[in-house]
Amino acid sequence: MNADASWFDEATSGSDVGRLAREVAWADTPLGEPETWPVALRHAVRLCFSTRFPAMLVWGPELTLLYNDGYRDLLGTDKHPSALGAPVRAVWPEIWDDIEPLFDAVLTEGRATWSEDMPLVMNRSGFDEETYFTFSYSPLVDDDGQIAGVLDIVTETTREVVNQRRLLTLGELHAVLPTTAGSLAAFARPVVEVLARSADVARVAFYAIDGPRPRVLLEAGHAADGTEADAVGRTLSTGQREVAAGRVVKPLRDASPRGAAGVLVLQAAPGRPWDDDYARYLTGLATTIGAALRDAARMRTTLDELRRRAERSEEETARARELALVLQQAVLTEPPQPEDLEVAVHYQPATHDRDIGGDWYDAFVASDGVTTLVIG
Repeated sequence: MNADASWFDEATSGSDVGRLAREVAWADTPLGEPETWPVALRHAVRLCFSTRFPAMLVWGPELTLLYNDGYRDLLGTDKHPSALGAPVRAVWPEIWDDIEPLFDAVLTEGRATWSEDMPLVMNRSGFDEETYFTFSYSPLVDDDGQIAGVLDIVTETTREVVNQRRLLTLGELHAVLPTTAGSLAAFARPVVEVLARSADVARVAFYAIDGPRPRVLLEAGHAADGTEADAVGRTLSTGQREVAAGRVVKPLRDASPRGAAGVLVLQAAPGRPWDDDYARYLTGLATTIGAALRDAARMRTTLDELRRRAERSEEETARARELALVLQQAVLTEPPQPEDLEVAVHYQPATHDRDIGGDWYDAFVASDGVTTLVIG
């Protein structure tokens, strides 16, 4: 076997991870020095470092790990570069129960695996993180044709899965937002029900401000921490939204003269990093809810005003009808009954439900004794 290690330098050149791989004390790992590696492993290493797609490989009984630049980001902030040359079980102990059966299927059966949007709770950056991956494990054979390792071609789909989930929650929220607001509690109830089911909202709380101090009106999820009340107080005093430390606190405004209807609190879930995307998402939810409450309050005000106008119109119509009836009854007097003539009358209203309008008549005896009839 050629004892020249230049092949390793060549295979890993032009790669940031490759530069670090060349600094690993491979003699202290189960693989030994690169110049002793079998031809099949060398081909696998060249393949791994020649692609920009995230890829890693493990080799030998200890499943010693190598990976390229694309795979580096999947290791978070804590696992790189110590993962180079380490057993894969030691690199991913928190998900080993999930992925060990896949490795076994490849190593014992020679069967490639396929996993799509597989959920994994990783601790790669100092906290338990919800992640999703689409990947395939394929067998690697040694110079004798025996399965000696596994090649992993992988892409992280966490962002796509989470974004799709967040869009679905936003759609559900739009579907239940009340169009009128009889009270803050009535408006908040369907909102809390939707957000309580969301994996991206650890806590939702509506605060009422109808007393000497804000009080929780409706809530779901985690209990409030010791800083929430202070954040609610600051938001009320400034009238401004507060976005910090995984939480959005937003004043809710309505159409009343005082302008304030309550306060909304949204808390991020611990399984996702608090970054700009997460902050924008919770801020967008809060803005949507606040705008819907204002619109609902305005609609309620409009409907109440229309109802009051309708009631006033009905009262005025009733008074006009009563006055007309009185006047008409004053006109429709009993006809005279002269000795030489019998007078009978019949009154037909304009409509069946009202006693005014329609035919009218009058009858009277003039001074010369002539009876006069007037019909219209």
